Amino acid sequence: MKISDALRKERKELGLRQKDMFSKLKMSKSHYSQIENGFHRIYADDLLRILVNLNIDYHKFFDEVIEDYGFDMEALKLENKLSHAFYNRDLKDAIKVKKEIFLSKNVPFELKYHALLVLSELKEEKLSENIQKDMYRYLFKENWTENKDALRIFGNAMKYFDEDIRVILMDRVLKEYKNISNFPEDVQKRVATICINYLFNYEGDLNTQIEEIINLLNLLKPLPQFVLYKILVALFKTKFYEDKDTAKIREIKNTLILAGYNQVVRLLEKKSFL
Repeated sequence: MKISDALRKERKELGLRQKDMFSKLKMSKSHYSQIENGFHRIYADDLLRILVNLNIDYHKFFDEVIEDYGFDMEALKLENKLSHAFYNRDLKDAIKVKKEIFLSKNVPFELKYHALLVLSELKEEKLSENIQKDMYRYLFKENWTENKDALRIFGNAMKYFDEDIRVILMDRVLKEYKNISNFPEDVQKRVATICINYLFNYEGDLNTQIEEIINLLNLLKPLPQFVLYKILVALFKTKFYEDKDTAKIREIKNTLILAGYNQVVRLLEKKSFL
């Protein structure tokens, strides 16, 4: 679907007239009409203002148009298949998806690392030293915390890093994203995932770094997309601040089960958080 078609679709679904779409922009009715009819292109900043002004879900909007502009969806589809296999603990399916990923010429190397991590987790085997070294080299590059692929590698692979390296890398994340609410929503979710994974794999007592991680997670706004992070940080707080309040832990466990996070519950039970 073209952007022009997607704008027309959104307008009709919202029951709006054309003039309602550009009312806060410096744009004429005829110009906007030509945009909807595909005769004029729309500037990126004007498009984003329309989506924001009308509270249009930009994820859904761009999902509808992305393929029409040459974006390859193969990597996204393979990533979703890999995540599904991991969540369902389906080793056979994960091996199959891993083969597809390594045979593809259009996927980022980060997804290949992710596939290796998933297989390692499902097989309960350690990563090879060569793969670990490759990850170290990638993560110790300057400004790696600004690279979304590097952040995801760290979040997914941190359990395989030595503790001293993990602490150094986490400190850099905390420094970069201490004002997490100032970043786009997708970045907030990526950093929050790193924080949760770090707490999940941490076996020591409360220290300054752990306090910083919990404080950062507390800065997430109470929005639906952050609910799981808010529930999990409440659980980790019972460990570090509330001497394992059994009533609260039981309440959190029931909430996760009711929300359908049964696999999360099993992982937390395996690590004795529940």
